[in-house]
Amino acid sequence: MSVASFDTLTAARTLEAAGLSGSQAAAVVETVRVAVIEGVATKADVAGLRAEVAPEISELRAEMKSEFSDVRAEMRSEFSDVRAEMKSEFSDVRAEMKSEFSDVRAEISDVRAEMAKLEMRMIRTIYGVGAALLTGQVATVLVLLRLLG
Repeated sequence: MSVASFDTLTAARTLEAAGLSGSQAAAVVETVRVAVIEGVATKADVAGLRAEVAPEISELRAEMKSEFSDVRAEMRSEFSDVRAEMKSEFSDVRAEMKSEFSDVRAEISDVRAEMAKLEMRMIRTIYGVGAALLTGQVATVLVLLRLLG
């Protein structure tokens, strides 16, 4: 029930019908009316409050906008720093991998050269064994086999 529509006469009659005296009903109705009227804000109260807090709200909005702007700038700077750091790290890793691959290639080349030397030694040994067998030099074959073993 709004303040404007609070019917004090009807409320007093209802209380009298419930057994209160006229003066008691009037006192109760007046107490309720005062409590309701004092506890309810009027349009003027609300308008005054709005006018009172409007500058604070505007100031808060401006502060928040500034803070958000600062945070965005800080985040952009942080992201830029992280990107630069990652780019540098990736560059270092690439250089390290390139160096490692170069070392591996060199080792593979050394192994291939060593294998070629061993292949030549084996061919010479096999040729020597074959020649010794053809010429009947069994003792030479045994020496060569011991060298291989």
